[in-house]
Amino acid sequence: MDDEVGIIKVVSPEGQPRGVLINHACHPTVLGPDNLLMTGDFPAFVIQRIETALGTGSFALFVNGAQGNISTGHSSELSAIGIITPGRTFERAEELGHRLAEVVLAALPTIPTFDDLRLSVSSATIHLPFNRYPPRAETTAALSAAQSDLDALERSGAAPGQIGPAKTRRLYASIRNFYALEAEALPDGRLPTEIQAIRLGSALLVAVPGELFVEIALRLKAETDHPLFIMGITNGYMGYLPNRDAYRSGGYEVVSAKVTEAAEDLLVGAIRDLDRRLFSEAA
Repeated sequence: MDDEVGIIKVVSPEGQPRGVLINHACHPTVLGPDNLLMTGDFPAFVIQRIETALGTGSFALFVNGAQGNISTGHSSELSAIGIITPGRTFERAEELGHRLAEVVLAALPTIPTFDDLRLSVSSATIHLPFNRYPPRAETTAALSAAQSDLDALERSGAAPGQIGPAKTRRLYASIRNFYALEAEALPDGRLPTEIQAIRLGSALLVAVPGELFVEIALRLKAETDHPLFIMGITNGYMGYLPNRDAYRSGGYEVVSAKVTEAAEDLLVGAIRDLDRRLFSEAA
């Protein structure tokens, strides 16, 4: 996991904190599939706690990081097929949100401020290789077969140990069938993906329209000498972006990825180029 919390603060002319941006990598999915309410999950409690502490007129903004394979402790695969696991409550979301908020509040006095900061923005569009899928007729037939198998097991009163894997097979068949349709709209087999970078003083904020695996963010942070804010699911959504090694392990997030394992190096290369472009400019 990435245990860093990126923080940007905005202060009044008198030096009082008025705004805070929090960047941290974790799925906001404390609440499970049994929750049918629209909620902000744990980030809502982060924001609430910080805004209360800073007082009237202040604001807090939570921006997720490379949270593709980072959650609050539950199984994403079980969650995706509707299986409820203990601890996925509003109380737990509040506890985690307040814990993160206290870390931020403790750090605020240590963060320097500047009267003048360089601000520059750049972007690049990369073309990520889309996974190859069978013809839609085949994926549709596979989905129908997986649904029939699940229906038969449920009618027979099969044990949960049999029904759970059947639900997973049906889920995976559904994902592949959907992506096979999307692949038909990409004649060159590549997915256009815009990456945006914002230089703010000595920091770089990078917006990626997908759910990056945390290993990609850690790789980028290890290669840079200035603060790096990786912002996932930003400016759009193109699914999961696993790191190369994850493709050998499989699992829900990898099956849910539209792009091949080559995507990691293409993405990292584009972000490096944007970094060099913005920081090679005259300070």
